[in-house]
Order: sequence, then structure tokens, then C-alpha cells
Amino acid sequence: MGLIVSRRKFKEDELVKVNVDVDMLKMMQKGHGGWDPRMEDLIGQVGSVHGIYPSGDVVVEYREIRAYLTFNPDALTKVNQ
Repeated sequence: MGLIVSRRKFKEDELVKVNVDVDMLKMMQKGHGGWDPRMEDLIGQVGSVHGIYPSGDVVVEYREIRAYLTFNPDALTKVNQ
């Protein structure tokens, strides 16, 4: 019997923010939803986890700009508020 490890680092409704610079984020987004130019302005901004794909990619909601963006989970960090 094999060990099953969850790929989920985050839970829905948790607060997160991008923890890498723009150049690193562009590279990390390849194969993880792609790059969206709006992401540059959202680095360091707090959003909430809206959903998580089976791959572990995280859909983050940014209410201020009414946007849902998919991120590589390794580019995100939890925010305690």
C-alpha cells in the first residue's frame, strides 16, 4: 500500500500573497495557468484562495480588481490576519 500525499498547500478562503519577484513569477507560471500582465501589480497584495486544481495550482480572488487568477502554489505564501 502506497502513501498518498496531498499536493494542496492551501485551503479555500485562506489569505495568500505572491512571495517572489516579477521575473521569477513569470518563469514559475509556465505550466501553471500562464502569465497574466495583471499579476505584476498584485505581487505582495493579499488575495483569498477561491479554489485549488487537482494539480495543486491555486485560483486566487482579488476582490479589489474583480479578478480570479491561477498561480503556481510555490509562488504563494499564507498571510495571517
